[in-house]
Amino acid sequence: MRRVRFYIASTLSNADQAEDVAAYLRARGWIQTFNWAELPVQTDIDQLPITADLELEGVMDADILFLLMPARRGSHIEMGAALAAGIPVVILSTSIEDVYDNGRPVSFYYHPLVAEHIIDSNWFSLACQAHKKGGTIARKHKRTYKEKRYVKNA
Repeated sequence: MRRVRFYIASTLSNADQAEDVAAYLRARGWIQTFNWAELPVQTDIDQLPITADLELEGVMDADILFLLMPARRGSHIEMGAALAAGIPVVILSTSIEDVYDNGRPVSFYYHPLVAEHIIDSNWFSLACQAHKKGGTIARKHKRTYKEKRYVKNA
């Protein structure tokens, strides 16, 4: 059976939690397509296009994207890229409040390709559920929007 390839989108302030979830999945044989948390914080504007390419390539190579809340701008761009490419998304959060914006739901969190919202206050339990539910979703999903992969201009 082919191993599940995953990408975790989140904010830099969530890097430790993202790594905890990723380590749990990798320990179970999953392949992380790109780990942005290993990169130094970019302050050189000339390096940002390289980072953006690496992150987008990681999204496009994934079978499933986990949006680890709270998330910010870059995470939502990554989620949008996944949705546009037909890659299923699972939202992970330790708090239901993170899934709402000022008490209002965010429409893209309910897009048909957002297959699951997993809310659990315990990080370990969140990782366990991501593995169980995410694996099922990734294995049975077939890309429905765009079959072609992101290709960088040469």
